[in-house]
Amino acid sequence: MPPFYLLLMTHRTGRSDSTRMLVLTASVIIEVCLGLILAWPTILTERVTSAHLDFSVQLRWIHALTLVAFAFSTVAAGKLLDRVDPGLCVRAGGVALGVGLAAAGMAGKISVMWLCFAAIVAGSGAGFAYLVPVILAVRLFPSEKGLASGIVAAGFLSGVIIWSRIAVYLVNVHLLSWSVVHILLGLTVLVCCLAGSFFVTRSDTDRREEEWHALSDNFTRPKYMPGGLGDKLASYTFYAIFFVFFVSAFSGHIASGIIQPYGIESLRARGLENKIAMSVSALAVFLFQLASVVGPPAWGMISDRMDRRWVIAVLCGIQGVVLFLMAYTVGSPQSVILFACLTGFNYGGNLGLFPAVTAENFDDRSLTWVYSLIFLAFIAAGVAGPETTDYFFGEAGTGEASLGKTPLVVLAAACLGVSVLALFFKGR
Repeated sequence: MPPFYLLLMTHRTGRSDSTRMLVLTASVIIEVCLGLILAWPTILTERVTSAHLDFSVQLRWIHALTLVAFAFSTVAAGKLLDRVDPGLCVRAGGVALGVGLAAAGMAGKISVMWLCFAAIVAGSGAGFAYLVPVILAVRLFPSEKGLASGIVAAGFLSGVIIWSRIAVYLVNVHLLSWSVVHILLGLTVLVCCLAGSFFVTRSDTDRREEEWHALSDNFTRPKYMPGGLGDKLASYTFYAIFFVFFVSAFSGHIASGIIQPYGIESLRARGLENKIAMSVSALAVFLFQLASVVGPPAWGMISDRMDRRWVIAVLCGIQGVVLFLMAYTVGSPQSVILFACLTGFNYGGNLGLFPAVTAENFDDRSLTWVYSLIFLAFIAAGVAGPETTDYFFGEAGTGEASLGKTPLVVLAAACLGVSVLALFFKGR
Protein backbone atom coordinates (compact mmCIF):
# COMPACT_ATOMS: atom_id res chain seq x y z
CA MET A 1 0.00 0.00 0.00
CA PRO A 2 1.50 3.42 -0.95
CA PRO A 3 2.49 5.76 1.89
CA PHE A 4 -0.20 8.23 0.81
CA TYR A 5 -2.90 5.71 1.69
CA LEU A 6 -1.25 5.02 5.04
CA LEU A 7 -1.27 8.73 5.82
CA LEU A 8 -4.96 8.98 5.02
CA MET A 9 -5.74 5.96 7.17
CA THR A 10 -3.81 7.43 10.11
CA HIS A 11 -5.51 10.83 9.92
CA ARG A 12 -8.74 9.79 8.30
CA THR A 13 -11.07 11.67 10.65
CA GLY A 14 -10.00 15.12 9.44
CA ARG A 15 -10.88 16.66 12.82
CA SER A 16 -8.71 18.43 15.38
CA ASP A 17 -8.06 16.88 18.76
CA SER A 18 -10.28 19.44 20.51
CA THR A 19 -13.13 18.75 18.12
CA ARG A 20 -12.77 15.00 18.60
CA MET A 21 -12.86 15.39 22.38
CA LEU A 22 -15.96 17.58 22.09
CA VAL A 23 -17.68 14.93 19.98
CA LEU A 24 -16.63 12.22 22.44
CA THR A 25 -18.00 14.24 25.38
CA ALA A 26 -21.31 14.76 23.59
CA SER A 27 -21.38 11.04 22.76
CA VAL A 28 -20.95 10.10 26.42
CA ILE A 29 -23.76 12.47 27.47
CA ILE A 30 -26.04 10.97 24.82
CA GLU A 31 -25.23 7.45 25.98
CA VAL A 32 -25.90 8.36 29.62
CA CYS A 33 -29.35 9.53 28.52
CA LEU A 34 -29.91 6.35 26.52
CA GLY A 35 -28.86 4.35 29.58
CA LEU A 36 -32.17 5.34 31.13
CA ILE A 37 -33.66 2.44 29.19
CA LEU A 38 -31.53 0.09 31.34
CA ALA A 39 -32.75 1.73 34.54
CA TRP A 40 -36.38 1.75 33.47
CA PRO A 41 -37.16 -1.82 34.68
CA THR A 42 -35.93 -0.85 38.16
CA ILE A 43 -37.94 2.38 38.13
CA LEU A 44 -41.02 0.55 36.85
CA THR A 45 -40.66 -2.12 39.53
CA GLU A 46 -40.50 0.55 42.24
CA ARG A 47 -43.59 2.20 40.82
CA VAL A 48 -45.58 -1.03 40.70
CA THR A 49 -44.43 -2.01 44.21
CA SER A 50 -45.50 1.36 45.62
CA ALA A 51 -48.94 0.78 44.11
CA HIS A 52 -49.11 -2.64 45.88
CA LEU A 53 -49.57 -4.52 42.62
CA ASP A 54 -48.19 -7.93 41.69
CA PHE A 55 -46.97 -7.51 38.11
CA SER A 56 -43.72 -9.48 38.39
CA VAL A 57 -44.40 -11.68 35.34
CA GLN A 58 -45.77 -8.80 33.29
CA LEU A 59 -42.77 -6.62 34.13
CA ARG A 60 -40.37 -9.28 32.85
CA TRP A 61 -42.19 -9.42 29.56
CA ILE A 62 -42.32 -5.63 29.32
CA HIS A 63 -38.56 -5.59 29.83
CA ALA A 64 -38.13 -8.24 27.13
CA LEU A 65 -40.40 -6.26 24.79
CA THR A 66 -38.26 -3.17 25.39
CA LEU A 67 -35.11 -5.06 24.41
CA VAL A 68 -36.74 -6.53 21.31
CA ALA A 69 -37.77 -3.05 20.16
CA PHE A 70 -34.23 -1.90 20.97
CA ALA A 71 -32.84 -4.69 18.80
CA PHE A 72 -34.97 -3.98 15.74
CA SER A 73 -34.31 -0.24 15.85
CA THR A 74 -30.56 -0.83 16.28
CA VAL A 75 -30.49 -2.90 13.09
CA ALA A 76 -32.56 -0.25 11.30
CA ALA A 77 -30.15 2.45 12.44
CA GLY A 78 -27.20 0.36 11.32
CA LYS A 79 -28.69 0.24 7.84
CA LEU A 80 -29.42 3.98 7.72
CA LEU A 81 -26.53 5.51 9.63
CA ASP A 82 -24.16 5.78 6.67
CA ARG A 83 -26.90 7.27 4.49
CA VAL A 84 -28.30 9.95 6.79
CA ASP A 85 -26.75 12.43 9.19
CA PRO A 86 -25.86 10.80 12.55
CA GLY A 87 -27.36 13.74 14.42
CA LEU A 88 -30.71 12.99 12.82
CA CYS A 89 -30.64 9.45 14.21
CA VAL A 90 -29.87 10.78 17.69
CA ARG A 91 -32.65 13.36 17.49
CA ALA A 92 -35.21 10.81 16.32
CA GLY A 93 -34.10 8.29 18.94
CA GLY A 94 -34.04 10.86 21.75
CA VAL A 95 -37.51 12.09 20.94
CA ALA A 96 -38.92 8.55 20.82
CA LEU A 97 -37.20 7.60 24.10
CA GLY A 98 -38.40 10.72 25.87
CA VAL A 99 -41.95 10.46 24.53
CA GLY A 100 -42.15 6.77 25.41
CA LEU A 101 -41.07 7.32 29.02
CA ALA A 102 -43.30 10.35 29.41
CA ALA A 103 -46.21 8.35 28.00
CA ALA A 104 -45.59 5.67 30.63
CA GLY A 105 -46.12 8.33 33.29
CA MET A 106 -49.16 9.98 31.73
CA ALA A 107 -51.38 7.01 32.42
CA GLY A 108 -53.07 7.75 35.73
CA LYS A 109 -53.69 4.05 36.34
CA ILE A 110 -51.01 1.45 35.70
CA SER A 111 -52.01 -0.46 32.57
CA VAL A 112 -49.99 -3.36 31.20
CA MET A 113 -51.06 -2.62 27.62
CA TRP A 114 -50.12 1.05 27.93
CA LEU A 115 -46.76 0.13 29.43
CA CYS A 116 -46.15 -2.27 26.55
CA PHE A 117 -46.81 0.56 24.11
CA ALA A 118 -44.45 2.84 26.04
CA ALA A 119 -41.83 0.08 26.09
CA ILE A 120 -41.95 -0.30 22.30
CA VAL A 121 -41.63 3.45 21.71
CA ALA A 122 -38.90 4.02 24.29
CA GLY A 123 -36.92 0.90 23.36
CA SER A 124 -37.07 1.81 19.67
CA GLY A 125 -35.82 5.29 20.41
CA ALA A 126 -32.89 4.13 22.54
CA GLY A 127 -31.84 1.55 19.96
CA PHE A 128 -32.10 3.97 17.06
CA ALA A 129 -29.66 6.39 18.70
CA TYR A 130 -27.35 3.92 20.43
CA LEU A 131 -25.05 3.11 17.50
CA VAL A 132 -24.17 6.71 16.64
CA PRO A 133 -21.82 7.46 19.59
CA VAL A 134 -20.22 4.01 19.42
CA ILE A 135 -19.41 4.16 15.71
CA LEU A 136 -18.21 7.77 15.97
CA ALA A 137 -15.87 6.84 18.82
CA VAL A 138 -14.34 3.98 16.81
CA ARG A 139 -13.89 6.13 13.71
CA LEU A 140 -12.62 9.28 15.42
CA PHE A 141 -9.97 7.43 17.44
CA PRO A 142 -8.62 4.73 15.09
CA SER A 143 -5.52 4.08 17.19
CA GLU A 144 -7.45 3.98 20.49
CA LYS A 145 -10.76 2.58 19.37
CA GLY A 146 -11.01 0.24 22.37
CA LEU A 147 -10.62 3.01 24.94
CA ALA A 148 -12.90 5.39 23.01
CA SER A 149 -15.71 2.88 22.56
CA GLY A 150 -15.23 1.81 26.19
CA ILE A 151 -15.70 5.36 27.46
CA VAL A 152 -18.90 5.68 25.45
CA ALA A 153 -20.15 2.29 26.70
CA ALA A 154 -19.38 3.33 30.28
CA GLY A 155 -21.78 6.22 29.82
CA PHE A 156 -24.50 3.86 28.65
CA LEU A 157 -24.04 1.43 31.56
CA SER A 158 -23.85 4.25 34.10
CA GLY A 159 -27.50 5.00 33.31
CA VAL A 160 -28.51 2.12 35.59
CA ILE A 161 -26.84 3.80 38.56
CA ILE A 162 -27.65 7.41 37.76
CA TRP A 163 -31.28 7.39 36.66
CA SER A 164 -32.62 4.84 39.13
CA ARG A 165 -31.18 6.81 42.06
CA ILE A 166 -32.43 10.13 40.68
CA ALA A 167 -35.92 8.65 40.40
CA VAL A 168 -35.88 7.27 43.95
CA TYR A 169 -34.52 10.60 45.23
CA LEU A 170 -37.31 12.58 43.57
CA VAL A 171 -39.95 10.28 45.03
CA ASN A 172 -38.57 9.91 48.56
CA VAL A 173 -37.16 13.40 49.15
CA HIS A 174 -39.26 15.69 46.97
CA LEU A 175 -42.36 13.50 47.34
CA LEU A 176 -43.15 13.47 43.64
CA SER A 177 -45.39 10.78 42.25
CA TRP A 178 -43.93 8.08 40.04
CA SER A 179 -46.02 9.37 37.13
CA VAL A 180 -44.46 12.82 37.42
CA VAL A 181 -40.99 11.28 37.72
CA HIS A 182 -41.52 9.35 34.49
CA ILE A 183 -42.51 12.54 32.69
CA LEU A 184 -39.58 14.53 34.10
CA LEU A 185 -37.04 11.87 33.18
CA GLY A 186 -38.52 11.52 29.70
CA LEU A 187 -38.33 15.27 29.07
CA THR A 188 -34.78 15.43 30.46
CA VAL A 189 -33.38 12.79 28.13
CA LEU A 190 -35.29 14.29 25.21
CA VAL A 191 -33.71 17.72 25.73
CA CYS A 192 -30.21 16.32 26.37
CA CYS A 193 -30.30 14.10 23.28
CA LEU A 194 -31.52 16.97 21.12
CA ALA A 195 -28.71 19.19 22.41
CA GLY A 196 -26.05 16.51 22.01
CA SER A 197 -27.17 15.59 18.50
CA PHE A 198 -25.80 18.86 17.09
CA PHE A 199 -22.27 17.81 18.07
CA VAL A 200 -22.35 14.41 16.36
CA THR A 201 -23.26 15.56 12.87
CA ARG A 202 -21.27 14.56 9.82
CA SER A 203 -18.76 17.23 8.85
CA ASP A 204 -17.83 18.30 5.31
CA THR A 205 -14.52 16.48 5.76
CA ASP A 206 -16.37 13.29 6.59
CA ARG A 207 -18.46 13.64 3.44
CA ARG A 208 -15.37 14.08 1.29
CA GLU A 209 -13.85 10.97 2.84
CA GLU A 210 -17.02 8.99 2.08
CA GLU A 211 -16.70 10.04 -1.56
CA TRP A 212 -13.11 8.80 -1.44
CA HIS A 213 -14.29 5.50 0.02
CA ALA A 214 -16.69 5.11 -2.90
CA LEU A 215 -13.77 5.49 -5.32
CA SER A 216 -11.43 3.12 -3.48
CA ASP A 217 -12.93 -0.30 -2.77
CA ASN A 218 -9.88 -1.50 -0.91
CA PHE A 219 -9.20 1.66 1.07
CA THR A 220 -9.73 0.19 4.53
CA ARG A 221 -10.74 -3.35 3.69
CA PRO A 222 -8.55 -5.96 5.39
CA LYS A 223 -7.06 -8.44 2.97
CA TYR A 224 -8.49 -11.35 4.92
CA MET A 225 -12.11 -10.16 4.47
CA PRO A 226 -12.71 -10.06 0.70
CA GLY A 227 -16.00 -9.69 -1.06
CA GLY A 228 -19.19 -7.76 -0.42
CA LEU A 229 -21.37 -7.44 2.64
CA GLY A 230 -23.09 -10.76 1.99
CA ASP A 231 -19.74 -12.53 2.07
CA LYS A 232 -18.91 -10.84 5.37
CA LEU A 233 -22.14 -11.91 7.03
CA ALA A 234 -21.63 -15.47 5.78
CA SER A 235 -18.07 -15.60 7.08
CA TYR A 236 -16.82 -17.66 9.99
CA THR A 237 -15.49 -14.53 11.70
CA PHE A 238 -18.92 -12.89 11.90
CA TYR A 239 -20.53 -15.87 13.62
CA ALA A 240 -17.53 -16.45 15.87
CA ILE A 241 -17.63 -12.87 17.15
CA PHE A 242 -21.40 -13.07 17.56
CA PHE A 243 -21.27 -16.31 19.55
CA VAL A 244 -18.43 -15.21 21.83
CA PHE A 245 -20.21 -11.90 22.47
CA PHE A 246 -23.44 -13.71 23.34
CA VAL A 247 -21.89 -16.19 25.77
CA SER A 248 -19.79 -13.55 27.51
CA ALA A 249 -22.71 -11.11 27.82
CA PHE A 250 -25.09 -13.90 28.85
CA SER A 251 -22.80 -14.89 31.71
CA GLY A 252 -22.81 -11.28 32.88
CA HIS A 253 -26.61 -11.07 32.79
CA ILE A 254 -26.87 -14.31 34.75
CA ALA A 255 -24.40 -13.00 37.33
CA SER A 256 -26.32 -9.73 37.73
CA GLY A 257 -29.54 -11.63 38.29
CA ILE A 258 -28.25 -14.07 40.91
CA ILE A 259 -25.97 -11.84 42.98
CA GLN A 260 -28.60 -10.81 45.49
CA PRO A 261 -30.67 -14.00 45.95
CA TYR A 262 -27.74 -16.38 45.67
CA GLY A 263 -25.63 -14.25 47.97
CA ILE A 264 -28.37 -14.09 50.59
CA GLU A 265 -28.84 -17.85 50.59
CA SER A 266 -25.10 -18.51 50.74
CA LEU A 267 -24.58 -16.12 53.65
CA ARG A 268 -27.57 -17.56 55.49
CA ALA A 269 -26.13 -21.03 55.07
CA ARG A 270 -22.90 -19.68 56.53
CA GLY A 271 -24.82 -18.67 59.66
CA LEU A 272 -25.03 -14.91 59.16
CA GLU A 273 -28.11 -13.02 60.26
CA ASN A 274 -30.70 -12.27 57.61
CA LYS A 275 -30.25 -8.50 57.97
CA ILE A 276 -26.49 -8.74 57.43
CA ALA A 277 -26.91 -11.11 54.50
CA MET A 278 -29.34 -8.73 52.79
CA SER A 279 -27.09 -5.71 53.39
CA VAL A 280 -24.03 -7.47 51.95
CA SER A 281 -25.99 -8.69 48.93
CA ALA A 282 -27.39 -5.20 48.27
CA LEU A 283 -23.84 -3.81 48.40
CA ALA A 284 -22.72 -6.53 46.00
CA VAL A 285 -25.41 -5.50 43.49
CA PHE A 286 -24.25 -1.87 43.62
CA LEU A 287 -20.61 -2.87 43.22
CA PHE A 288 -21.53 -5.05 40.23
CA GLN A 289 -23.12 -2.02 38.57
CA LEU A 290 -20.17 0.19 39.43
CA ALA A 291 -17.64 -2.36 38.17
CA SER A 292 -19.58 -2.71 34.91
CA VAL A 293 -19.08 1.02 34.33
CA VAL A 294 -15.33 0.80 35.00
CA GLY A 295 -14.94 -2.32 32.84
CA PRO A 296 -15.41 -0.96 29.28
CA PRO A 297 -12.70 1.75 29.31
CA ALA A 298 -10.32 -0.45 31.31
CA TRP A 299 -10.59 -3.50 29.04
CA GLY A 300 -10.66 -1.24 25.98
CA MET A 301 -7.45 0.51 27.00
CA ILE A 302 -5.75 -2.84 27.59
CA SER A 303 -6.87 -4.12 24.19
CA ASP A 304 -5.41 -1.06 22.44
CA ARG A 305 -1.98 -2.10 23.66
CA MET A 306 -2.27 -5.84 23.07
CA ASP A 307 -3.72 -8.23 20.53
CA ARG A 308 -7.46 -7.74 21.04
CA ARG A 309 -8.37 -11.38 20.46
CA TRP A 310 -6.10 -12.39 23.35
CA VAL A 311 -7.69 -9.76 25.58
CA ILE A 312 -11.16 -11.12 24.79
CA ALA A 313 -9.91 -14.65 25.47
CA VAL A 314 -8.54 -13.56 28.85
CA LEU A 315 -11.82 -11.80 29.74
CA CYS A 316 -13.91 -14.87 28.94
CA GLY A 317 -11.44 -17.14 30.70
CA ILE A 318 -11.49 -15.05 33.88
CA GLN A 319 -15.29 -14.97 33.78
CA GLY A 320 -15.41 -18.75 33.47
CA VAL A 321 -13.01 -19.30 36.36
CA VAL A 322 -14.87 -16.82 38.58
CA LEU A 323 -18.24 -18.47 37.90
CA PHE A 324 -16.79 -21.91 38.63
CA LEU A 325 -15.26 -20.73 41.90
CA MET A 326 -18.43 -18.91 42.81
CA ALA A 327 -20.44 -22.11 42.55
CA TYR A 328 -18.32 -23.79 45.22
CA THR A 329 -16.71 -21.10 47.35
CA VAL A 330 -19.29 -18.34 47.87
CA GLY A 331 -20.15 -18.20 51.54
CA SER A 332 -18.43 -15.18 53.07
CA PRO A 333 -19.20 -11.49 52.58
CA GLN A 334 -15.78 -10.97 51.01
CA SER A 335 -16.30 -13.69 48.41
CA VAL A 336 -19.77 -12.39 47.48
CA ILE A 337 -18.40 -8.88 46.94
CA LEU A 338 -15.36 -10.16 45.02
CA PHE A 339 -17.62 -12.24 42.77
CA ALA A 340 -19.81 -9.19 42.08
CA CYS A 341 -16.87 -6.92 41.24
CA LEU A 342 -15.13 -9.37 38.91
CA THR A 343 -18.22 -10.46 36.99
CA GLY A 344 -19.43 -6.86 36.67
CA PHE A 345 -16.01 -5.72 35.47
CA ASN A 346 -15.94 -8.43 32.80
CA TYR A 347 -19.58 -7.91 31.82
CA GLY A 348 -19.04 -4.23 31.10
CA GLY A 349 -15.79 -4.95 29.27
CA ASN A 350 -17.72 -6.62 26.45
CA LEU A 351 -19.11 -3.28 25.28
CA GLY A 352 -15.62 -1.84 25.08
CA LEU A 353 -14.01 -4.74 23.24
CA PHE A 354 -16.47 -5.95 20.63
CA PRO A 355 -17.00 -2.68 18.70
CA ALA A 356 -13.23 -2.46 18.33
CA VAL A 357 -12.71 -6.08 17.32
CA THR A 358 -15.55 -5.75 14.79
CA ALA A 359 -13.86 -2.70 13.31
CA GLU A 360 -10.62 -4.66 12.95
CA ASN A 361 -12.28 -7.64 11.25
CA PHE A 362 -14.56 -5.74 8.86
CA ASP A 363 -13.95 -2.72 6.65
CA ASP A 364 -15.06 0.71 7.75
CA ARG A 365 -17.86 1.15 5.23
CA SER A 366 -19.77 -1.88 6.48
CA LEU A 367 -18.94 -1.35 10.17
CA THR A 368 -22.27 0.20 11.19
CA TRP A 369 -24.39 -2.50 9.55
CA VAL A 370 -22.22 -5.41 10.68
CA TYR A 371 -21.90 -4.22 14.29
CA SER A 372 -25.64 -3.56 14.51
CA LEU A 373 -26.12 -7.26 13.79
CA ILE A 374 -23.34 -8.38 16.13
CA PHE A 375 -24.81 -6.20 18.88
CA LEU A 376 -27.93 -8.36 18.70
CA ALA A 377 -25.91 -10.91 20.67
CA PHE A 378 -25.82 -8.54 23.64
CA ILE A 379 -29.55 -7.84 23.40
CA ALA A 380 -30.39 -11.54 23.02
CA ALA A 381 -28.37 -12.21 26.16
CA GLY A 382 -30.35 -9.49 27.92
CA VAL A 383 -33.62 -11.17 26.99
CA ALA A 384 -32.53 -14.74 27.74
CA GLY A 385 -30.60 -13.90 30.91
CA PRO A 386 -33.51 -12.99 33.23
CA GLU A 387 -35.62 -15.88 32.00
CA THR A 388 -32.79 -18.35 32.50
CA THR A 389 -32.06 -16.90 35.94
CA ASP A 390 -35.66 -17.29 36.96
CA TYR A 391 -35.79 -20.87 35.66
CA PHE A 392 -32.64 -22.14 37.38
CA PHE A 393 -32.47 -19.84 40.40
CA GLY A 394 -36.13 -19.00 40.93
CA GLU A 395 -36.17 -21.12 44.07
CA ALA A 396 -33.20 -19.36 45.59
CA GLY A 397 -35.35 -18.40 48.55
CA THR A 398 -35.84 -21.99 49.68
CA GLY A 399 -32.75 -21.96 51.86
CA GLU A 400 -30.66 -24.25 49.66
CA ALA A 401 -27.50 -22.31 48.85
CA SER A 402 -26.23 -25.04 46.51
CA LEU A 403 -29.31 -24.89 44.25
CA GLY A 404 -27.60 -23.21 41.30
CA LYS A 405 -24.23 -24.97 41.18
CA THR A 406 -24.84 -27.10 38.10
CA PRO A 407 -25.97 -24.31 35.73
CA LEU A 408 -23.13 -22.11 36.97
CA VAL A 409 -20.58 -24.82 36.19
CA VAL A 410 -22.08 -25.31 32.72
CA LEU A 411 -21.96 -21.55 32.10
CA ALA A 412 -18.37 -21.43 33.38
CA ALA A 413 -17.42 -24.19 30.93
CA ALA A 414 -19.08 -22.25 28.09
CA CYS A 415 -17.05 -19.15 28.95
CA LEU A 416 -13.84 -21.14 28.96
CA GLY A 417 -14.83 -22.66 25.62
CA VAL A 418 -15.44 -19.32 23.90
CA SER A 419 -12.18 -18.00 25.32
CA VAL A 420 -10.47 -20.52 23.05
CA LEU A 421 -12.74 -19.62 20.13
CA ALA A 422 -11.79 -15.95 20.49
CA LEU A 423 -8.21 -16.81 19.60
CA PHE A 424 -9.35 -17.63 16.07
CA PHE A 425 -10.49 -14.04 15.40
CA LYS A 426 -8.39 -12.10 12.96
CA GLY A 427 -5.82 -10.13 14.93
CA ARG A 428 -3.98 -6.96 14.14
